[in-house]
Amino acid sequence: MGMDGGGNAYLAGYFADSLSFPGLPLMDYQNTTSAMFLTRIGDISTNIQFEEEGADLEIYPVPSSGEITVRSSEPFTEILIHNTMGVLVYRDSFAPRVEYPFYLKQVGYYACTVLSKGQSVRTRKLVVLR
Repeated sequence: MGMDGGGNAYLAGYFADSLSFPGLPLMDYQNTTSAMFLTRIGDISTNIQFEEEGADLEIYPVPSSGEITVRSSEPFTEILIHNTMGVLVYRDSFAPRVEYPFYLKQVGYYACTVLSKGQSVRTRKLVVLR
């Protein structure tokens, strides 16, 4: 997975395909070679509203290798990380602080939301690459 300067993420990999029709052995097809694919993920459509303006919330580095730090000008008490499908993949609550380091294992494109007293402070994009 990689990312360009325009905020587009790119994913490349290999695949092999096969078809099977149970009961019809002469109809089975199996490709013994694999093929490569490359896909571009632009602005991913989710219900998450990103607030990119303002210097009151920083997430760095972006892209990241998994070690991430969130820093805010206002204390926050909770962090939520959602993947591109909107699934909550990370959540932590803590005493009020202005900086929070954490680690994400999975490569991907995420939305990071920080909350203060249960109210959303800001949401930013986050990319984890290896």
